[in-house]
Amino acid sequence: MTRRAIAAALAAAVALVLLTPWLLGLVAEQRYRAGLEALSSSGYRVLQHEYRRDWLRSTALLVIAPPSNNGVEPPRLQVASRIAHGPRGDAWSAWPPAVAVARSRLTVVGGPRRLPPLTLNTAFSIGGSVVADFGLPGITYSGRAGALHLLDGRGRVRFTSSIDAWRGRGALPLLEAVDSDDRTLVLRGLAWEFELHNLSNGVPAGRLMLRLDALQLEAAPDQPLLTLGGALFNLETAVDKGQAQGEAEVRIDQLTLNHADFAPSIVRIGVTGVDAASLAALLDALRELNAGNLQGSIRGLAIGRLLTRSLPEILSASPRLTLEQLELTTPNGAVTASGQLTLTNERGQVAGRADLPAAYWAHRLSGEARLSVPQALVLQLLVDEQRKRVQQELRNLGEPAAPLPARLAEEVEAAAQASLMSLLRHGWLVADRGRLSASAVISDGVLRLNGKPLPINRWTTP
Repeated sequence: MTRRAIAAALAAAVALVLLTPWLLGLVAEQRYRAGLEALSSSGYRVLQHEYRRDWLRSTALLVIAPPSNNGVEPPRLQVASRIAHGPRGDAWSAWPPAVAVARSRLTVVGGPRRLPPLTLNTAFSIGGSVVADFGLPGITYSGRAGALHLLDGRGRVRFTSSIDAWRGRGALPLLEAVDSDDRTLVLRGLAWEFELHNLSNGVPAGRLMLRLDALQLEAAPDQPLLTLGGALFNLETAVDKGQAQGEAEVRIDQLTLNHADFAPSIVRIGVTGVDAASLAALLDALRELNAGNLQGSIRGLAIGRLLTRSLPEILSASPRLTLEQLELTTPNGAVTASGQLTLTNERGQVAGRADLPAAYWAHRLSGEARLSVPQALVLQLLVDEQRKRVQQELRNLGEPAAPLPARLAEEVEAAAQASLMSLLRHGWLVADRGRLSASAVISDGVLRLNGKPLPINRWTTP
């Protein structure tokens, strides 16, 4: 290689090194402006926008606001950013390396009280992945509106554009709030984690988890005290062999309301057999509708038309809803239930048929369910219902409604007992060692409750 060729290669390399930050800054600005267009198309108003691009770094100032509500100006969000797109010593500390880093501060302007800014550091990597770290600093506020104490909240979100994948996790260790009426909210150990695909198109699939270690709410003197602990929410969705499915679970280790315990409790629900292609088409149509920024009434009509047209095909794969487990603790004992409901269809019969009558769907429902509750709980519910009715009648007459006179209280108890005996005598409930149970089976357009047939067509016929 001649000296001239070497010199030319070195000159090209130097030019590339010098030109790369400018090109990266240009790409960063294009992405920034594309984000502004997406905000505008979603209905947000861009009130102020400044962008200055230099060779190695850029600065941006943005003020946005949601649409005004009946002439009332909502709070605004101010985003001040510094974007570095030149050589940095930490560029290769992670893989893939970050080609640009934006450090932003998000501040609410015009709110009822001043809040600390949310910090957001975003790294743009080779290959299109984006990693955003955000944090809310610890604050202590005391003023006319009340008091607020907040420990550092942190989180991270990663987006990989090549596979439309989102992953994230975060936590808020402590939040304490007291309003001007001395009502107190204490929240401890809030954590979240998710991993999702296809949020921008198709059927979202993945998992979402929310966990709360403790929550305590002390309301007004005439409202009950609420204490919750060890709460967990899990949601998983997937697409398999052209069918969408999902499962949700809620667990609560401790729940006390007005000094009565309602935990531990658990609920698990599953859905299978939803036609994935039809569901994806509906979700994509709803995304396009959201981008259109339609007004309230017109938007409601458009959504209703989409659902009416899409539901028959979405339900064409014989979906099934399953209550896998329900166990609710009450002061009178546990409430348990389980069951499943299937809608049997043939794709050719329902595709494109938005005019199918209710009787058609009723005759294709099949399933069963079981429920068991403490007898004392049912009796208490009947007593409460009778008491409310009597108290309302007393108010209508202009007489004192609470507490009930002893004679009326005895009559309320007797009426509740009579209602319960009537339910047992007619077979709507079955008594067994202090518990009441019921079973239901549905098929061929007939619902059988404890063996008693109830034709569904009586409910669906106009």
